[in-house]
Amino acid sequence: MRFVDSKFIKEEGIMRLSVLLIPVLLLASCRTSQPSTEKALPGACGPINVSETYFDLDQLTYLQGAVSGVSSPRIKNLVYFGDSLSDGGRLGQRSFDTVIPKCVYWNNRFSNGPVWADYVTGGTGWKGKNYAIGGAETGRTNMASGFARFLGYADVRRAKSTIQDVITAPYLSQIDEFKRDQAKAPYAPSATLISIWIGPNNYFNSGVKAQKADGLPDPVLVNTMVTKVVADIAEGVKKLQDMGFHDFVIGTMPPLGGVRAGTPGHVGVTFETNVLLKDLHNKMVTELVASIKDDGNRVALFNAYDITVDTNNHYQDYGFTSLENCYKGSPNGFFPDKAKSFCSDPLGSKLWDRIHPSTRMHCYYAGQFMKDIQDAKWVQGVSQERINAACKDIKFKNQ
Repeated sequence: MRFVDSKFIKEEGIMRLSVLLIPVLLLASCRTSQPSTEKALPGACGPINVSETYFDLDQLTYLQGAVSGVSSPRIKNLVYFGDSLSDGGRLGQRSFDTVIPKCVYWNNRFSNGPVWADYVTGGTGWKGKNYAIGGAETGRTNMASGFARFLGYADVRRAKSTIQDVITAPYLSQIDEFKRDQAKAPYAPSATLISIWIGPNNYFNSGVKAQKADGLPDPVLVNTMVTKVVADIAEGVKKLQDMGFHDFVIGTMPPLGGVRAGTPGHVGVTFETNVLLKDLHNKMVTELVASIKDDGNRVALFNAYDITVDTNNHYQDYGFTSLENCYKGSPNGFFPDKAKSFCSDPLGSKLWDRIHPSTRMHCYYAGQFMKDIQDAKWVQGVSQERINAACKDIKFKNQ
């Protein structure tokens, strides 16, 4: 009897499915209908089209009034690197609306409205380049991600620029893309603030490897994993320094397993492992910020963990009615129920889907970011209280 490696069978199946997807992607790229009305895949989407119904594009500048008194002696540009928490629509656009479709994700954001980077850039009026993309990990590959493996197999020619690189660019590849763009339309380094907020996907996808057989975390393996992630972040900072940039904001990790407290993670990662990964990550990121400062740079923490926990513990004070997610379906736009319905209070839910914040929560992230860069003396005139009041008052366009 000849034995066949089960891994080979699984990978062969993925490759066949990936090849079948290629015509779908090619057809999607040729569509001429309005993007906001497209149904990405047959059977996806429901009667309410989020991108058409909830907000117009002017929501991107919603915080202009709340930050109207903000000024900076030199910062005029913002550059963002990260994952789905900062993605300004790149994954949805690059996958031709087959992932994160506009019908259930506002203009391909992982939310029901703008994400925090949109609110910051639109509010300040600074120029912005956003390289963040959903699914990104910190290194040069996203190979721990099943979705990334799927995209990798889809490239049947094995070209140097694989579909994985094109669609799900990890953190270090995002910086490479920025470097190429700098050669064409450069931002002056002295006038540019760099935001780096990344890491959860490494732990979601590989955290189970840091566990013992009983599901509890192995401290040695956790330390090894987090050390590698933070080293990747540091490598990216060094590359940016070599390009002349010296102003950085690095985000802390929200509670894993979702940006709320107490939920389990992905792929068998236990709550206990998530907690240890998050705690050690934030400790090491804080130490990294201190070390970069010692190297003659201006660096600050984006205290995303703090605002996440505070909005969890006092969610009603922030205008939320629930810590649950409003959309119960998949990232492809498929609903679990025949009615294909959202929750009754989409702005009151702290989460939009299972792990991604609603646009109101993103607005609070923007307020935290603005406070943190003011504390670091990049800007002045920020009132987090005024920004938070505006966030609490967000309304849909028909309200």
